[in-house]
Amino acid sequence: MPRINQDLLERIPEEKRWYLGYYPDVLLYQDDKHEYSEAIYHLANAKYLYANGYNIRPASTLRYAFEAFKGWLGFNNHCETQKVQLGLYKFAYYGYLKGYPQGALHSLQRHGVSEQFIRQFSSPRKNDVTQKIQNDLIKFYADHVQASVIPEGQPKISDEYSFGNTWANLELWSEIPKLDPQNDLLIQRTISQLENMSSLPNYVSIQNSKYAFEVAKQCIEHVKSRRNTSLAAKFLNYVLNLSADNEALIARAIQFAPDICLQDKQFFIAFYLERKNFKAALPLIELLEDTTEAAILVKKHFNNEQVLALIKKDSPLAAALSEQYLTADTENLKTIKFVATFYPSFAQKFPAQALRLLVSEEKYEEAYQLFTGLKDCQIYVDDLVKLADYFEDLSLSKEKAAVALREQQNWIGIETPILQAIRLIKKALELDENDDRSEKHYRQLRLYAESLINNDIVTHEIETCQIEQIIKAINLLNQCKPVASNEKKLHQKVLVTGLMRQVDYLIYTISPLAIDAESHTKLAEHNDKHSDNIRNTAQLLRKIIDLCNDTSDKELKLILGKANFLYGDLIKFFGLNENCNPYFRAAMKAVPNNPFYILRCSEIFEEEKDKLREKGVPLLRALGYEPIHYLRWDEQRWYKDKSSALTPIQDIHNLGEKGQKRSFSFSLI
Repeated sequence: MPRINQDLLERIPEEKRWYLGYYPDVLLYQDDKHEYSEAIYHLANAKYLYANGYNIRPASTLRYAFEAFKGWLGFNNHCETQKVQLGLYKFAYYGYLKGYPQGALHSLQRHGVSEQFIRQFSSPRKNDVTQKIQNDLIKFYADHVQASVIPEGQPKISDEYSFGNTWANLELWSEIPKLDPQNDLLIQRTISQLENMSSLPNYVSIQNSKYAFEVAKQCIEHVKSRRNTSLAAKFLNYVLNLSADNEALIARAIQFAPDICLQDKQFFIAFYLERKNFKAALPLIELLEDTTEAAILVKKHFNNEQVLALIKKDSPLAAALSEQYLTADTENLKTIKFVATFYPSFAQKFPAQALRLLVSEEKYEEAYQLFTGLKDCQIYVDDLVKLADYFEDLSLSKEKAAVALREQQNWIGIETPILQAIRLIKKALELDENDDRSEKHYRQLRLYAESLINNDIVTHEIETCQIEQIIKAINLLNQCKPVASNEKKLHQKVLVTGLMRQVDYLIYTISPLAIDAESHTKLAEHNDKHSDNIRNTAQLLRKIIDLCNDTSDKELKLILGKANFLYGDLIKFFGLNENCNPYFRAAMKAVPNNPFYILRCSEIFEEEKDKLREKGVPLLRALGYEPIHYLRWDEQRWYKDKSSALTPIQDIHNLGEKGQKRSFSFSLI
């Protein structure tokens, strides 16, 4: 059953001992948590209980009957219901003050303990709850017990009674703090009796209670008053070693009310920092409303090792502290690395520094992803250049692989590495655009366009040409503005090759069937239906002519000759409103040994007819053809359904490539 402080019991005057035990503020219990739980269990399971005010214990049936008989005779009945309930309430209040588990209190309801009291005793200890319990205990005693125990002539207590005042009347002041008194006057009287700022007596108090807070406040105020004294007084304090007293007072304040630190954070932060107790100072610094102020304190007083050991990663204080470091030392990589250890999320506020860190750690892809998410943010140029160089180097390695495949004329295989190269060089340009990188980008676009064009030429007849791929290649080439002379020449060749492939496809599209071509009416209908494509073909041929007009390159001269011949023949066959003769002459000038160009000019320029025929026919025969072959070819040159039985002539433009496909394939007629 509850363990009673017998020494204290004996200090109560014997003549008052028998009735003071019932007072609501007289608690002599000494149970620990385990003993308390055991006692509650036994009390709850007892059929009858005996309560003498100081103690409460199970009673036998015989004892219960005896106490009832005593009560009937007018003597004190220790098993009376109200006295038992008061004893249980006082014991439960003891458990409440100690913070013991109160889950088993519900089992006491069999002895009449009220639900209201149980709820209060089961609540966390707070001043308002404590005040309510004390008031209810006083009222219960006054209403139900006092009349049967108070001797004649003794003053009765009322509802206004100060809980703990019994011990003040007995001048046993050290018992009052154990009860968590709530009356301000009683608290001040008790402090004046117990506290001496020079001797600091030792007695028990409930931590963070109202009384404990008042003692703690007085200790702190005493220290502050010393610090605010004159210089002479401060010197005297030093001589008398009062600074040690100050530390003792502060330690006492914390001992009584650890939460006093929360009410005067600045004071205790300064106190802990002065003594380099950084572990104790930090929780209070973290509670400061102004995180900038908190960060300044940490930066000023904590070294790097302490910051890493004590600061919580990615906490609000860590964020503010990162700002202090990176604002003061924005570009220093060592500082950036240090900040990243305690505030890994610093990139949101300091993206430039985050990117610098990623680049230094060679986390280039992460650095690029960070860069692409930035808006209106200044990044250090040297970091961007380094990052751009990385992607450029990767791009060039992919380009090298593509060039090796180009040399093998593996046009399909080129696509994967060259697209990778283009994506990488685009990243480099996005990071650090300059003429040299742009030139490399143009070179890669040209190589990709070349692969698209040549792959189509190699794998498709003109009637199944993948024209969307050709147009895509031309559009890529139109984006390029190379400066290097060699690249300009290569770009020009690929572009005119692509344009000529598009022309060949359009010519196939606009070519009529033989049956339509031989009917004036049907041919007119055909031409009207294909007027847009005829016009587009003419525009493309003029563009090719413009691109190649001043060329001295042999391959481009072949293309120029073809373009001029086709344009002249387009005018002639479709009756366009333009003189075709200059274009045939231009074709012959570009490729002077092409017999077909010469023979066509011999038909047009009467005064040169014989001379041109004398030159053209031998050249024709040198190719294995006879004039009759030329005539049959000329008759059906624009027909979509040519008859190979009438003439062996197929391609009049690529004379050195007769009967075979190649990358630069031009022409249908």
